[in-house]
Amino acid sequence: MYCKDPDDQRYWIYVFMIDEHQQGHGYGKAGLIKLLELISQKHSCNEIMIGHKSDNLKAEYLYKSVGFKNTGEVINDEIIKKYEF
Repeated sequence: MYCKDPDDQRYWIYVFMIDEHQQGHGYGKAGLIKLLELISQKHSCNEIMIGHKSDNLKAEYLYKSVGFKNTGEVINDEIIKKYEF
């Protein structure tokens, strides 16, 4: 699930989930890459935001593996990352 946040005008991926039984097979990385491409092409944006809880190391590794970088922001106890095209 993604959308353009009306408060900050940035595109955010609010929910990205892979069934726990299907994790570790590369589906998350492939799906996230495709989602980034789709958002970029459909909306002509140059950055996409995402967040994760500090103890969600799988999400942190996945997001880093596709190019998300820490912004230094923490919102609602989530570490915020940004992907730039």
